[in-house]
Amino acid sequence: MSGVDLDEHVALRLEAFRRHRPFRDTPAAAAAIREYLTPHHTSGSMRALRREAGVVAIAAWHFVPDTWFGAPSWNLAIDHRADAPADEIEAWLVDELGPALPTMDAELDVLVHASYRPVFAALQRLGLGIDSVQLVGEVDRAIAGLGDAPLPSGLRIESMTREDLPSVFAMLEDTFAEEPEHGWFCALPKFVAKQRVELENAVEDTNAHQLVVRDDRDRVVGHVGASLDLGNRLWGPCSSLGLCFARSIRGRGVLRPLYRAFLEGLRTRGVGVFRGGTSRPAVMHLGRVMDRTFQGASFRRNAPFSAEHFARVLDANAAA
Repeated sequence: MSGVDLDEHVALRLEAFRRHRPFRDTPAAAAAIREYLTPHHTSGSMRALRREAGVVAIAAWHFVPDTWFGAPSWNLAIDHRADAPADEIEAWLVDELGPALPTMDAELDVLVHASYRPVFAALQRLGLGIDSVQLVGEVDRAIAGLGDAPLPSGLRIESMTREDLPSVFAMLEDTFAEEPEHGWFCALPKFVAKQRVELENAVEDTNAHQLVVRDDRDRVVGHVGASLDLGNRLWGPCSSLGLCFARSIRGRGVLRPLYRAFLEGLRTRGVGVFRGGTSRPAVMHLGRVMDRTFQGASFRRNAPFSAEHFARVLDANAAA
């Protein structure tokens, strides 16, 4: 490993993160990025495109046997200078990753920054596709964008209780069995087991933020849950979220009021940023309403969507 290469990789990634409005540009953030990238350089493989002025682009990858989504993966970290010629970056990546990708005999974990369109093009030429887009929102800005969001008649939103867990588990299982394209990993045994433990712990935690939607027969027909990270070094107090609806209430205008209730709960907990990956058109549309920023795209083999599926998110970012 070259310490210089790692330093330059951190600098490139910091440059990309600074393009996001909620990012906290602090020494702690730089340290977090360095910790994330270090295994790529110490126990993985790295390729750098160098010119006289220094490193223009870096691609690094390493194997992760136990991932957050419950399957072994190869994690790729790709960054380049904003002023680098797009055709040069694309051609270089195709040349460097073309021979390497067939040797990566596990899932790929590749989140590419929204501004790295030459990387998008190279990965698509190499047979990868966009699986989801990562959106970042600011709680106050999102609430203002949502405005008044009344819940349809006959439904109500309440905090999740222990008695709700069987219904929530069943709804999650049914949803991703019906629509695996919107969360390919959600049926993996390790992910399901981890999610169950998190939800069971949440009902005992007074600061947890888990909401359910009940219908007029008192059945649980929707769920949104927060994974709070109050000490996040990149975004400050933030949360990821997971959403799930029973078929009976899909398309009835529940998403907006449930988001508003969720965001108001985040605000009372001092959380200012929320993040999440999605491939659902309704969530991507609401992301524009809430003025969420497009952080990046996740790529994988055999992605179920065409690039057109994400066109409005990609085009809006390109125009910006």
